[in-house]
Amino acid sequence: MAKKTVKLGNRQVSGELVPFESREEPWCVYRCSDGTTLRVKLVVSEIVRVDGLYTGEGDPVYVVKSSNVISTEVPEALRKTDARGPVQ
Repeated sequence: MAKKTVKLGNRQVSGELVPFESREEPWCVYRCSDGTTLRVKLVVSEIVRVDGLYTGEGDPVYVVKSSNVISTEVPEALRKTDARGPVQ
């Protein structure tokens, strides 16, 4: 495994880049009171096992790089009709 330096809190730590395969990336679905449906999922792009650092239970500490993917279904009544592109 390759070595990698990552930020953990306010410090830099070294660890092992852990190869992985995605087995599932399920969507979490939320129904808002305004009628909007939000679908959210976490997509992991990198996993690093920190050298020499363990939890109180003795498990190694991992740093995970990820992104949130969000999809919406919005009622027509909430849509802006003169939208000019993404919010800046």
